[in-house]
Amino acid sequence: MEPIVVKTIDARLSDFLLFQTRLDKFQAQSAESAEAPIPHLAFLRVELSRLRPGMSDFLFKVSSPGPTPGAKPTVVTLRGERSFAKLEGLVKAANVIFKEMKKREDDTHAWDNADAEYLAKMLVNQCKFFILNLNTETLSFTTDALH
Repeated sequence: MEPIVVKTIDARLSDFLLFQTRLDKFQAQSAESAEAPIPHLAFLRVELSRLRPGMSDFLFKVSSPGPTPGAKPTVVTLRGERSFAKLEGLVKAANVIFKEMKKREDDTHAWDNADAEYLAKMLVNQCKFFILNLNTETLSFTTDALH
């Protein structure tokens, strides 16, 4: 089954996904004033959050840092399911994320050449932990840089 993309409003997104931390704001300001530009890495922030405490249903939110430091990030939300605990399910989810990022014209990465299996391998341990531990309401983490 193909993962389902869910529409979310910005008011329901966490500061973590929106890159709204003091460090991120500092980096955006320093990038504007620096003579040499800061290299922009294509990494993702991921947040898994339960719809209600104790339920197995959850939202799988992925955020890119935006095309330039301080720019508004692109956020893709999928409906999480048990198949995300396995590598094959996460490969399908990664392909959907790549299609959505390309459709939303996100320039942080060349989404046509993105490796879905590489991203799935970065996500599988955290997703498995979250899915098996129903008492965990939210899990936020940052991936390694995509290649």
